[in-house]
Amino acid sequence: MTFEAFETSDGRPVELLTFLNGLTTFRYTNANNPVTIGADTFEPLEYTRNAPSLSKDSDDSNIKITLPSTNPVAQLYREILQSNITSITIQRFHDNDPSQQLQVFFKGEIGSVSSANSKTTILGIPSAQGRDEIPRFTYQSLCNYFLFDGTTCRILKNDFRYVATITSIDVTERFITVSGLRVQAGVLDAGVSGALSTAELDQYWLNGYCETGGAAPEFRRVVQNPSGQVSPLDPDTIEIPYPFVNAQAGDPITVYAGCKRDTDICVRKYDNLLNYGGWPSVPEVNPFTTELPKGTRKTSGGFW
Repeated sequence: MTFEAFETSDGRPVELLTFLNGLTTFRYTNANNPVTIGADTFEPLEYTRNAPSLSKDSDDSNIKITLPSTNPVAQLYREILQSNITSITIQRFHDNDPSQQLQVFFKGEIGSVSSANSKTTILGIPSAQGRDEIPRFTYQSLCNYFLFDGTTCRILKNDFRYVATITSIDVTERFITVSGLRVQAGVLDAGVSGALSTAELDQYWLNGYCETGGAAPEFRRVVQNPSGQVSPLDPDTIEIPYPFVNAQAGDPITVYAGCKRDTDICVRKYDNLLNYGGWPSVPEVNPFTTELPKGTRKTSGGFW
């Protein structure tokens, strides 16, 4: 019998739920006992979900999976956001089917996670929806491009990085010290133009990002370098918005330079004006709604 025949007759459906986060896989089933398919074993899990539907509303194709908050997948999102995208695959087969024909019922990724009353609800977004391209370019003076993007910005990220080891992490786990970070900023700047000021070199890595080593690397944006506190941090210290899941002193780390996204820093820091993705001469005022003083084409701020 075919899978469809079991579905429409006396089949006994069993569901297999797989979460994949980086190199870590979590396998569950709605059956009462573990299910082994090939080399993979799916452990019983008490969970509920809704069923996606087809309509003009793209949200109808999403699914919501509710499971205990103590579940390892729910724990991934308890305190720290994930660098890796967690994929979701739901498969079905029939327990009374001797050939165990598998059908993929849903494939997508986790879009959001919320917890309340010892339960965690996971929103699953289908893969097709996740690939939808959203227009994001705007007519603005600042650069629209992603830093180091190969088709737009075109700066080679490996030319503006520092590969080292973590010297120390503070108690909040958000301030990472990497010896030689400030020195490397000067080395990289000298290789381009040598035009950055001391203060700019102190902030060289701001708005860049850092990446831990290992088989499952984590990424974090650099939000301060050094921190704008009353007592500024050593320029060898960067601040990240939230801690790494697994990182400690002595672990490898790579820090990539940041960008202010204006033409000035594009020229002096990266010598990359040819690939600038903004419109630096955007009018400061709307000529259709605001009248400039007679005899001038500029505002008092000097913008055209």
